[in-house]
Amino acid sequence: MPSMTLRADSEVASTTTTKPSPRASATPSPTPDATGTVAALRAEGTREALAFGRAAAAVTPGTLGPWRSAEGQREAWIEVWPCPTEGAPEIETSASGGAHPAVPRSYERLLARVADEPPTLIDSQLILCGGLGAYGLDGRWWSPDGAVFYYTRDREGGPDGQICGEWQPGLRAWDSRAGTTIGGFTVSSGRDRVARIVALDEGGFAVEVHDVDLTSATTYPLPDAVRPDDLVWSPDGTGLAVPDWPRGCGHALAAVYAVRPGDGSVLRQTLPDPAAEVTDVGWDADSQSIRLATGSEDAWRWDLVANRVTRATP
Repeated sequence: MPSMTLRADSEVASTTTTKPSPRASATPSPTPDATGTVAALRAEGTREALAFGRAAAAVTPGTLGPWRSAEGQREAWIEVWPCPTEGAPEIETSASGGAHPAVPRSYERLLARVADEPPTLIDSQLILCGGLGAYGLDGRWWSPDGAVFYYTRDREGGPDGQICGEWQPGLRAWDSRAGTTIGGFTVSSGRDRVARIVALDEGGFAVEVHDVDLTSATTYPLPDAVRPDDLVWSPDGTGLAVPDWPRGCGHALAAVYAVRPGDGSVLRQTLPDPAAEVTDVGWDADSQSIRLATGSEDAWRWDLVANRVTRATP
């Protein structure tokens, strides 16, 4: 098998942002309050949400968590109003004010407390009971400096339709310093860096790699025509595989990119068979090769050290 041509590396730049220091004390989480839930649902502005809020006011919610930061100054928890049991009371859902059976839904909200400040509502979900797809809030962890809380909105299930590789819940980051949430992250195995795909103002896409405290980020631009579909960290956390599926995963792969935050390189590779329908992109255990599996149970291996593509041994 002939070796493939290596394309020019992309130049990248790094920017660092200084964040304020955490507060100094900690307080316990409050008892979940159904009345507060009605207020939160009313703020969402939908008749359906408010109707659920009226029914939920008489129900005691459950709690997931809490998740506490290492220094003890911050904590997060999830309030869970379960799906109503059979025979739940009727509630008003129509524009004319008529009473109709409630559409069975559950409601969850993620809150956090920073030191002695009032709780902050980070996120919420009004969920159709028995619905398909990924749903449900779940906490993950606080960053080492205690400023960023990572969580997912996809606790249960997976996305509908075809899935390439092993599905992982999407990771979101709530920055307690700015009070903002950023989504679309995938985390390295050592949990020291996170990465996501971002759209550039000038057009095209880039891979954005952050330290887990979100104090600095490096952007790795991709060629304009690339439509990245996923990010896959290497086992040792030193590289990212970025497949370019113009028609989505499970179809012909235009190319695969290897982003190496350590040396700032962005490498490109194609398959000898451009029509091969790649269904999975992953790494070998030594983090030196990227494996590309096809629907025919065939596989290719891109050796990053030798820069060549060969058929992988089963």
